Amino acid sequence: MMSLTPAIPPIWEVFFIHAKPFYLTPKFFLSIGGAGLLLLFLLISFNQPSQQTELLPLAESNPQEAENPLPETQTLIVEIKGAIANPGVYEMPAASRLVNLIEIAGGLLPDSDSNQINQAALLTDEDSIYIPTIGEETIESAQEQSLIDINSADLNALQTLPGIGPAKAQAIITFRESTPFTSVDDLNQVDGIGDKTLEQLRPLIRVK
Repeated sequence: MMSLTPAIPPIWEVFFIHAKPFYLTPKFFLSIGGAGLLLLFLLISFNQPSQQTELLPLAESNPQEAENPLPETQTLIVEIKGAIANPGVYEMPAASRLVNLIEIAGGLLPDSDSNQINQAALLTDEDSIYIPTIGEETIESAQEQSLIDINSADLNALQTLPGIGPAKAQAIITFRESTPFTSVDDLNQVDGIGDKTLEQLRPLIRVK
């Protein structure tokens, strides 16, 4: 005789049929994925070499530079006198030239002889510059006039030089007729005049 009471299935069958297992739920897969990403991150972090910040050394100060600071701009103390508007002693910047000093001192007087000065000359400390007047003969010009010009001196004038007799004087004149002297050093090209003779004559001659 059949029983009218419905059959009750076993508990494990109810669980698997009516309850969805955890390993099949989205949370399970998300947990697995998150754990995998965390593990991958840790592996990369441990395998990556550690980067240490390189500290650059501080610039070392040179004690010698501190003890010996750079010198200040050098100045020159110079004097100018003669045919100048404001003669006196002036302080000039380094590398100044005579023309700069003349401007500072008010300029040349109308009767000054600018042909006897070199306005492009560099000044040096403790210089004393004299500006001559027209017709005034300075020591330098007197000394220059006493020199014998080997391009124009005659036979007698050349023979007043030490070591120069009639033959050498004539050789100098013959040489300059074809090749005028451009400097005193050219004199050693004349036959009979060597370096030793030239050095004896150098303070006594000039080329004009």
